[in-house]
Amino acid sequence: MIKLRQVQFLIITAPLLLCQTYLIAAPADSLANSRPKSALQLDLINSTGFAFLMPVTPSMRLRFGLNANIQSNSGNNNYSRIYQAVNPDTAYTQQTSEPQESHYFSATTTFSAIFFNDFFTSGPCSLYAGLGPFATYSRYYNSSKYTYINGTGYDEQNDSNYSWTYGARAALGIQIVIIKEIGIHAEYSCSVGHQKSTSNGISTSNNTSRYFSSSTDNSNSSGTTWIFSGVTAGLLFFF
Repeated sequence: MIKLRQVQFLIITAPLLLCQTYLIAAPADSLANSRPKSALQLDLINSTGFAFLMPVTPSMRLRFGLNANIQSNSGNNNYSRIYQAVNPDTAYTQQTSEPQESHYFSATTTFSAIFFNDFFTSGPCSLYAGLGPFATYSRYYNSSKYTYINGTGYDEQNDSNYSWTYGARAALGIQIVIIKEIGIHAEYSCSVGHQKSTSNGISTSNNTSRYFSSSTDNSNSSGTTWIFSGVTAGLLFFF
């Protein structure tokens, strides 16, 4: 069975092999005419997003990109636990069946604008490097609730976090025109930015026969963050 890493390796290395084969087989004039100036980029490997590329000079392009990552799940399950208390006045054992309910949501959206310059071009292949600003908004939410059936009460936890990150991103990649309207690309990028985040947490325990407690935690933080995105790859549609 072909593993996911093997598929990603083939997708990333295939452009180099195709480029070499195309350079040998294709006439020079057809290669010169196979490089449209504008393109829509779709990222499919290690990233989910799209971007618009437009020319600035014959060797420089400007790319506006939007990437998004969303995760969400909800679940329910039941488990039993035995609670035993022993002291000089009271000794008892209580068994409870506790339904668990949980909800999780996470979303990250990044907008970037990068100037790219082709520092090496050979036929349909271009090696490029770029630099530009980016901004990222992240949102996280998680809640869980444990309800006591045989007893009376519940435990509930709610946590949330949101953050902004803005800074600069550098990228190095290869672009290959397969046919006049379609190409592929592989790219490595890293970013450095300033991040501000806010976290909130609420914990509640309510047992009507014994106790009630509630606590709230709030925090704000800021600092510098480095992001190494690794290799991303995808398709280019020229027009």
